[in-house]
Amino acid sequence: MDFVRVRREPQAHVRTRTKDIPSGARQYFCCRLPSGIAVAIPLSPQIWAADFAPNEFDMFDFEKLEVYQMAKTLVVDSLKTIYSNSALDPYVKEQWRRASMGILLNLSDATARMTAAEKRHCLTLARSAVFECVAILEVASQLGHVPLAEAQAYYERYEAVSKMLLAMYRSHGN
Repeated sequence: MDFVRVRREPQAHVRTRTKDIPSGARQYFCCRLPSGIAVAIPLSPQIWAADFAPNEFDMFDFEKLEVYQMAKTLVVDSLKTIYSNSALDPYVKEQWRRASMGILLNLSDATARMTAAEKRHCLTLARSAVFECVAILEVASQLGHVPLAEAQAYYERYEAVSKMLLAMYRSHGN
């Protein structure tokens, strides 16, 4: 593939010199080099369709995990409860929100890690976030801010996510 140099403009705008760009190329892979020069790599329609076009089957690794999908719906439901409940103390809301998001963020972080030790560490943080959510849920329930039936349903879902995270942790060895 030919690299196409693009002129560096004083404003943050980059304009291509049309004489440098092949007429048959429709899509470009663009990036900026550390020197500040912008580079555009022309892609043939076949390359674009095969490698860069959005595909409904392309997902990040963490999105393929059943535990991620289960945790995501749990976090969304938790956030709906958090934001709709005006009786909850703002500090409790923030802690519950932070812990809920921590489950997803640490789980997705674990899939990006290369070594088993790093993966285990991130999974431990995700599971710790589940425990924080359960502790907050129990206090909110006992204060009457979350109905008992709703709290029990959340508890069971948090427990299922926790067990799945523990199984993932154990699968990465010692």
